[in-house]
Amino acid sequence: MANERVLIVDDSLEIVDFISDMILKPNGYEVLVAHDGEAGLKMALEQHPDLILLDMNIPKMNGMDLLGTMNSQNIKIPVIIMTSSSFEMLAGQAFRLGVRNYISKPFEVSEMLSSIEETLVEGRLRQERDEIAQQLVAVNQQLEIHLKELNTLFGIGKSVTSLLDQDKLLSRLVEAAIYLTDAEEGALLLVDRESNELYMAAARGIDERVVCSFRLKVEDSLAGQVITTGQPLILSGKDKTQITPSYVVRSLIYVPLKIKERIRGVLSINNRQQRRDFTNHDLRLLASLADYAALTLENARLFNQAESERVKLANILGGIEEPVVVVTGLDNSVVIANTAFRDAFASDFVELEGQPLAEILQNQSLLEFIGSTPATNNGHKGEIPVNDGRTFLATLTPIPDVGRAIIMQVSKS
Repeated sequence: MANERVLIVDDSLEIVDFISDMILKPNGYEVLVAHDGEAGLKMALEQHPDLILLDMNIPKMNGMDLLGTMNSQNIKIPVIIMTSSSFEMLAGQAFRLGVRNYISKPFEVSEMLSSIEETLVEGRLRQERDEIAQQLVAVNQQLEIHLKELNTLFGIGKSVTSLLDQDKLLSRLVEAAIYLTDAEEGALLLVDRESNELYMAAARGIDERVVCSFRLKVEDSLAGQVITTGQPLILSGKDKTQITPSYVVRSLIYVPLKIKERIRGVLSINNRQQRRDFTNHDLRLLASLADYAALTLENARLFNQAESERVKLANILGGIEEPVVVVTGLDNSVVIANTAFRDAFASDFVELEGQPLAEILQNQSLLEFIGSTPATNNGHKGEIPVNDGRTFLATLTPIPDVGRAIIMQVSKS
């Protein structure tokens, strides 16, 4: 390979000139020369040649001592020994010290050139192998990082869909943000609609007194800019940034929290001590977590709304004297039932909501009535006898996206 550098370490000017002018230069190699062992070692350290042609009998430091010093200093340069004496007695030790080949003086041009090319090819292959190994290590490290990120995001996604505890979920999201970005602190800032101020709904790594007293006007704060523009913000650690009079950071990321096209808050991470800037990759991770945070808040809002409606409906049904039950359309699980239904059909059960009717009811007539819903899913009526001698006239009415409601009145016939 052209432009590879070969260091000749030999005190014979004649041999040096011959190798340089007849072998190396005509074949495109760059030539370095040292006439004693000390100079050769210094040049190996400073110039990092691709190959060393080494005479064993050189002044100041002989060939074997030079090899030993290179080996002790972990200088990995392939070496070809040039020797006019018998090499066999030193061969084992020399090869252990990094010698790749040897050639006896006097030598032919073709013989020397072949030995040089063979050794350099071996060196190139070894270098390529080492580079590939280093690349594999780097790739594996990146894969481990990405796997950590994916596992964390997957875990957060499962939590969002399974947990209803909003405070616990938001705290977990902030913890994940700090973990994935190696930040010192993190917080979820939400807008108080009445005061138009930002407050910390969840925080990690931040003093509790700061969390409790934290209030920022949307119109005159960096986080407020993110809410107003809908664009994330990254600040480097070159200069300190004052968030509040008592809260100063070196670097931060603010990501908007968007719910139904409206910005409701900001997910933030920051460093107060370490001078480490956040990256665009950190920003993308934080944006994913912000999406989960928005979904968490929306799910909590919808759940609270549904629960409020359920409580209202329960209060209304509680005042009705006739039995009433609402079941899902899939497995006839109870959505809601009033006291009259419980007394007439399920007095032995404390909790009915969420239980399949088949596990609650002993009244086979009512189960058959509910199970005989017409294919058209229209409402229908039927008579349901109970153990106390009464007979109820039941009306089944489909409720879109919910299931079916069964309302019963005592038959007067």
